[in-house]
Amino acid sequence: MNIKTLIGIYDSNTYIIDAPKGIIIIDCGTEFEHIEKVLQKCQKPVSLLLTHGHIDHIYSAAKLQQHGATVFIHDGDAERLYTDKHEGGRRGYVVEFCKPDKSYDEGEVLNLAGLSIKVLHTPGHTEGSVCFIVEDKIFTGDTLFFEDYGRTDLYGGDHSKIKKSLFRLFDLDQKLTVYSGHYRTSTIGHEKKCNPINNN
Repeated sequence: MNIKTLIGIYDSNTYIIDAPKGIIIIDCGTEFEHIEKVLQKCQKPVSLLLTHGHIDHIYSAAKLQQHGATVFIHDGDAERLYTDKHEGGRRGYVVEFCKPDKSYDEGEVLNLAGLSIKVLHTPGHTEGSVCFIVEDKIFTGDTLFFEDYGRTDLYGGDHSKIKKSLFRLFDLDQKLTVYSGHYRTSTIGHEKKCNPINNN
């Protein structure tokens, strides 16, 4: 499993996973042209898994869907793909709307591209925020960052819920590598000890 990281708007991370039987993209806050350059080298079926529905994570979703990608998002955030609730308008971003192809639920295991992907519903940053466990890695979107966590002052945010979600993550395998929606990687063990949510 090879992971390529592209940096998008608001310094968001787009993760492109070259898996045995296809491509998995986790979030897409990067301009489509940059993602397309990577996909042209792979020529495999593409699945787009969105951790939540903010502009810096869904920016290229419609374009990817138009080029054959299957778009997944939790029902709690689905409307952000086709309404202005994606939080982009305040800074002048215009996003092309699309309807998701599929949704996922808490505890669901997706078998995509030869990988087993476990879905954890982790509300707090948004109602439909999710994390994905793939082998020895966890993709946390804007729920968990390196020594930080997602803001809760936007539409759908809830501090008590994100705190509960984070403490749930801290009970996972301490060696899991954290690939977050922004910034550098970490581990669950490091965040359990050093994340400021412990004091908030």
